[in-house]
Amino acid sequence: MRRLPSLAAVEAFVQVARLGSIKAAAEELNLSSPALSRRVQALERFIGRPLFERRHQAIVLNEDGEKLIHLTAPLLDSLTDAIEALTSANPVMRLRLGVLPLFASQRLIPALPSLRDLHPSLHIDVDTAPTPSPGLAKAWMPPSCWPASSIPPFMPTAWTGTRFSPSVRGGSFRGNMPSPIRGRCAK
Repeated sequence: MRRLPSLAAVEAFVQVARLGSIKAAAEELNLSSPALSRRVQALERFIGRPLFERRHQAIVLNEDGEKLIHLTAPLLDSLTDAIEALTSANPVMRLRLGVLPLFASQRLIPALPSLRDLHPSLHIDVDTAPTPSPGLAKAWMPPSCWPASSIPPFMPTAWTGTRFSPSVRGGSFRGNMPSPIRGRCAK
């Protein structure tokens, strides 16, 4: 049986070729630009030759890329149409939430049954992974590093009045926070 490249890599290649930009294709596929670039590079490694000419601020299909886009794009569109035809009879809305564990356990999980009653076809993925996302960056630094206006209402009041002051050692911060929370403020 012949080996095939990953469908994700082919989809990434087709989107970059159609949109002419890694950034635009990444936004279309809900990926980061580096993740999309890795997928395209994986396809290029699989094929054994480059598919794009990379220029300053631009990416253009080369001759091999042109051949591949003409062969794969219609097939990928047909596959997408076939899957949509099968799944459109039972539409499922999907919602992916990345929340802090405390918020999930105290606010989100208790509200889910009423949301399920309102929207029975809604599928919810809740991610409480400890890795910070850019939108939650404030949640991963000591609260005293936050601007005063951004302290959430559920923040323990014992932490809201604390301040960090820079030490002479270049960037290390100490304050009157409880010892497990002492550390560095993100820049």
